[in-house]
Amino acid sequence: GHFPATTNIPTWNTGGYFTSDGSDDYLRMDQIHNSKYLTPGCAWTIDGWFKTNITNANPHGNIFISFHTYSGGNILRWSAMGNTSGGMFYDDDKGGDTDGIAGGSNPVYQYNNNTWVHVTLARPQGLGFQETLVYRNGTQVSAACSGEPGAGRTDVLMTDPTFESRGLASIGQEWDGANASDFFNGSIGPVSIYNKQLSASEVLDNHNAYKTRFGL
Repeated sequence: GHFPATTNIPTWNTGGYFTSDGSDDYLRMDQIHNSKYLTPGCAWTIDGWFKTNITNANPHGNIFISFHTYSGGNILRWSAMGNTSGGMFYDDDKGGDTDGIAGGSNPVYQYNNNTWVHVTLARPQGLGFQETLVYRNGTQVSAACSGEPGAGRTDVLMTDPTFESRGLASIGQEWDGANASDFFNGSIGPVSIYNKQLSASEVLDNHNAYKTRFGL
């Protein structure tokens, strides 16, 4: 769905994307914290496009998507790694920080090489940690695994964010208490959030819908 998303608005480009300068630009979508949309244990998918070349930040120093409590506590944070180690950063309020998600190997997938990339997290319904599939440019890059969360694996992502009925949600930054921080530096294209786990074919359909626009 589409939600009111206003604050220090990034620059809109006629090519169909926003550009953020990494200093104070971001979009708010707090209304998504609603029992009609996201609830504890629900299925969900976060799907979007971005381009960045930031390699001199901490792992979560260039936030793509974030969800927080109304007082600014972390619920979910997702970003390209802020250095050259490859992959993406993820954490939620139930698990520890995980670096290098969907990073691949030989070659390592970079998400901050100034190239448009389409990324997707797709979680099934269920309370507790659930295996959440990760896609890069329409192709799944996390492996099926029943391992325990927090074991340092980057080929599987176990998630259990506690979405609340009232909270904060942003594109392009995260909250540290009452302060906006870790602003995204680069370009952000279409972002969609679903209260269902998209199938592989639906993720690929989303990719194909925009890949020509972004030169893939």
